[in-house]
Amino acid sequence: MTSLSASEVLRPTELVDLVQPDYVVARFERMVSDRNLMNMLFYGQPGVGKTSAARLLLKKIDMDVYEVNGSIKTGIDQVRDEIEKFCTHYSIYGQPKACFIDECEFLSASAQAGLRGVIEKFREVRFILTANDIIKLHPALKSRCMPISFDPSPLQAEEIISRIAPRYHLKLEDAGLEIGDKALREILFTEFPDLRRVANRLEFEALPRQPSAVLNGTTDLGMEHNSDPPSISHPSSNDWSTAY
Repeated sequence: MTSLSASEVLRPTELVDLVQPDYVVARFERMVSDRNLMNMLFYGQPGVGKTSAARLLLKKIDMDVYEVNGSIKTGIDQVRDEIEKFCTHYSIYGQPKACFIDECEFLSASAQAGLRGVIEKFREVRFILTANDIIKLHPALKSRCMPISFDPSPLQAEEIISRIAPRYHLKLEDAGLEIGDKALREILFTEFPDLRRVANRLEFEALPRQPSAVLNGTTDLGMEHNSDPPSISHPSSNDWSTAY
């Protein structure tokens, strides 16, 4: 059994793992194939995989990336002294360049104004921004990026869960963990799209895999195995702050 947490085990490794409908995944795959990224703004509630999606895209295109935590570096000095400086310099290995600003809604008004100018000035550099609260972003900054929602509709949620459930099963098995199909789907449908809550539930409820796995409703110890998860109470979404 792996020592990794469920969040690490289930972290997206392929674009099909993302909380996005098939048509958006197809657009992302085309960008990777063409190595031509758009300026994009990923927005949605905490825990839905915005940060992981941005890093995965940038990794697959093999870009020269400058990453900024917008909740820490919030002022105009960071835009002028760090981001613009990165955009000015050539990539050592000739890679396409990208600036990734996580939780960009925390940037000050002056920093957002400065960032708009940088995006306009350095057209050869791509920008990916993430935000939990898109309302806090200036309209002029939002208009410079393609907005991608990570809050799927109920119809999209069914499509996404059907796609990622088998992949979650395989990842859990590879990590030495086991959970029934019914229990996995109950967790996904209850907690989706908050992948952080999904991971916490699975880490709590999944069982270590034994050589003689669960058969006919009993374990190798002869004990009854209940694939239905216990009822778990959860904190509100405001309690989740670490980027997934």
